[in-house]
Amino acid sequence: MGSGRFHQVGLVGLLLCGAAIAAPFANVASVTQVGKPVTVSGGGFEPGSLINLRLIGPGKSMAMAAVVVAADGTISHTWVASSDGSYRVQLVHADGRAAANELKFSASR
Repeated sequence: MGSGRFHQVGLVGLLLCGAAIAAPFANVASVTQVGKPVTVSGGGFEPGSLINLRLIGPGKSMAMAAVVVAADGTISHTWVASSDGSYRVQLVHADGRAAANELKFSASR
């Protein structure tokens, strides 16, 4: 009976550890309208860390924002697409390493 209890505790410990080391992720709507807000959100980041967001738009225009990760490991930032075309969002740690996969969306009128 004691060994069955050990297995339950071990399994719970593994599940908790697995949740703690989940890979960071981010998402954004794939299509938006020019002049409308578009939100980049994600989770699995280290609470309190700084994530730099780079928005690369048509004509290689660029906007940047620094986001502090919430206590639950999530991030959220909203931009407004200013012109028609394709956009890329890069999420980068303060040391320059990619924090999550690059995101893409398009905007039109």
